[in-house]
Amino acid sequence: MKLSTGINILGIQFGWFACVLGAASGKVWLGLLAVAIHLGLHLLITKRKALRNELAFLLFAALVGIMVDGAKKGLGIAVYAADDGIFPAPIWILAMWLLFATSFSTSLSWLRGKLALAAIIGAVSGPTAYLAAMRLGAVALPLGELPTAAILAVVWAAVLALFAWASNKPFGGEHG
Repeated sequence: MKLSTGINILGIQFGWFACVLGAASGKVWLGLLAVAIHLGLHLLITKRKALRNELAFLLFAALVGIMVDGAKKGLGIAVYAADDGIFPAPIWILAMWLLFATSFSTSLSWLRGKLALAAIIGAVSGPTAYLAAMRLGAVALPLGELPTAAILAVVWAAVLALFAWASNKPFGGEHG
């Protein structure tokens, strides 16, 4: 395993927990700090020639995240802890989208262009992450666990397939 892949896997796991537990405890800054450190390391190890592409992909992911989680919030599918109402979705959720997006040039680079596999993985991992966040107190699911999991399975199947497709385009950077 490449060093950048290992750093990415550990950084995403640590950042996810920092964001979720920080939001649940009203200390959003913990998650934002963890994500900032992860993003800094990620961009530091990104090959110079791929940096612009990686930044573009991260921006793309952030925009998708704003739309997707803003819609979940607006439709009452998810109610987020520590939601200041400034953005369509809380800042810690947007930070997690950036965190997740870093995986497509490192730990999930093998998923590029594999849309069906990405959709299957998204259908399982997306609802799992939200249910875990719910149990940790960072999100409430007003529709109930099963209906929300079904909705999230469809949403995350589409999101992961979209990211697997988009990361295979010119703006998906490579790492050294």
